[in-house]
Amino acid sequence: MGIAMADTGNGYAVGDVDVINGRTGVLVKHTGNPTWFPVKPSAFTPALNIDLTSWVQDVYAIPNSGVAFISWRDDYRSLVYKTSDYGSTWVGISPQNPILYGIRYVIAFRDVREGMIVGEGPGRVHRTTDGGMTWTSYTIPVRAALTDVKWSGNFWYVSGGENSVFRYDENTDRWVDRSFKRATEFYPTHIKMSFADDLHAYINGYNSSTGSHILHTTNGGIDWMPIPAQPNFSADKDGHKGIFFFDTLKGWVANRYNELAYTQNGGYTWAKSLPYVFGNKTYHPINKLFFLNEALGWAVGGMQRNAGYPSVSHGYILKWTGTQKPDISGTATVASFDTLTCADFKDLAVPISNTGTGNLSLSQGGISFSGGSFILRNMTYPFIIPPGQTREVQVRWVPTSTFYGELPPGAVMHVGSNDVEHSPWDIRLTGLRLLSKLQLEKAHIDFPLICRGDSALAWLPVTALGNSAPRILRMQNNVGSGEVRLLSHLIGDPIATRDSLLFSLRSSRSGVISGSILLESGDPDCPEAIDIPYEGFIESNELRATPESIDFSEVCVGSEQVEYLELKNLGTQKGRILAAMLVEGNPDFHLDIDTSRWIDADETIQIPVRYAPT
Repeated sequence: MGIAMADTGNGYAVGDVDVINGRTGVLVKHTGNPTWFPVKPSAFTPALNIDLTSWVQDVYAIPNSGVAFISWRDDYRSLVYKTSDYGSTWVGISPQNPILYGIRYVIAFRDVREGMIVGEGPGRVHRTTDGGMTWTSYTIPVRAALTDVKWSGNFWYVSGGENSVFRYDENTDRWVDRSFKRATEFYPTHIKMSFADDLHAYINGYNSSTGSHILHTTNGGIDWMPIPAQPNFSADKDGHKGIFFFDTLKGWVANRYNELAYTQNGGYTWAKSLPYVFGNKTYHPINKLFFLNEALGWAVGGMQRNAGYPSVSHGYILKWTGTQKPDISGTATVASFDTLTCADFKDLAVPISNTGTGNLSLSQGGISFSGGSFILRNMTYPFIIPPGQTREVQVRWVPTSTFYGELPPGAVMHVGSNDVEHSPWDIRLTGLRLLSKLQLEKAHIDFPLICRGDSALAWLPVTALGNSAPRILRMQNNVGSGEVRLLSHLIGDPIATRDSLLFSLRSSRSGVISGSILLESGDPDCPEAIDIPYEGFIESNELRATPESIDFSEVCVGSEQVEYLELKNLGTQKGRILAAMLVEGNPDFHLDIDTSRWIDADETIQIPVRYAPT
């Protein structure tokens, strides 16, 4: 007989067949309905053989899924069936060489793919790693039947009569004997196990020697010792099969239907619980305990029929409902933003877990922050996390524009909830911001006064902000009447913490020269463009003559003709003609120039040009 629940609403219970009425002995329960319904024989492929030599021996449900497995005894063969639709249909996945004479027979899975089945054989074990498609058989050197198989977290354990306990080593594909000596304690027929982890486990069984039916180990089964205090159950060679521990301290054990006990301290003290029973039944010992959490559990029991009539044994199901308490303590205490770069913020999904048995509720204002700039995103209240589930809270880190480096140790997310024992629950927030920023000490470049044709030089003081030196990535002239170049740094050069950039200015024009340059700097993955205005002044006294040519037409020899050349000062300051000379051509042309006269900026004068041919 066995029982297993996939979740709080869907489950399976198995036991004896009803030969007269053709019932399979498989019951299913669905969400929203407290009734257990029998599964019809037509749901099984291949068909079941319902007779006096067949019954269902155990069931295992994969948590939070519609997958479950049952072990079936059919004419002295132990078979396996699987459902993927919460018990509506079942298909056979039995090993090719099934365990024979499987009166005691247990099935367990670590996940949807890997599981084991044990029973009489003697010492026969089957293992699957593909959900029952194929099985590998092992024979353990024991005489008594194997009565339990459990996954400890990293190892498989099997147990049975005559103090038999074995651990499977997957690396060597061998079984390690962890059986304990029979000198003091002796379990002739069966041992049931419950593991808190790889090292800590409890066993329950009929101890015909000392009456210490419950033992425990703290070293993975190397040593087995009686618990500090037994729950003082009656001695029943068919009982002492119920055991389920939540951790190293808290758990349940059971013997008969009215002998269930709970400990919170590893067996130092026990609190007994008496179930409410009804109906004209014979309540034989409990065969199996199953709990989803500390507040929700089931027990199944009854006397297994060996042969003959009556065709239906007295079986029963008990249910335990405790206080539904939320528990946030399974939530991680550190959440990391990792690295923030090339952005002004970073989002993080912070998981909040509820390992309790009641809804975990976060009310508005229940989450606060310290030690940094954080905001919640997309939160709706109340924020409910059902038992056994995890939901994510979206947190955005928005550091100030000048912050860089690691978040301080005081950066904490405080989570207040209805878990009064752990409220607030503090989650330290970690993260590293990489900043590579160039900052100008002056908002513009001021070039000194120069003459046209020369280059003006100017220094622009800058600083580097961050934990990664910014680099010069690109420079270009945007708009303006001059050409600016960066002389002090090459493209790709880093900027020191305190540095200066040397620029040069040239222009073919004179007067006020202004414009702007675009300077890209920082991190190559996210360059920052800075528009830097500049201004300078170029002096000149450029004189321009018009027209460019003078036509004297026809002038007779011995006479002369005078035309005028206009001369304008296009520069920014006064100037004068120092000398004029004929470079080439007819020497009969003469310029009458006053070299002592100054021509003001923007002033125009006329210079006579005389032609006196000889």
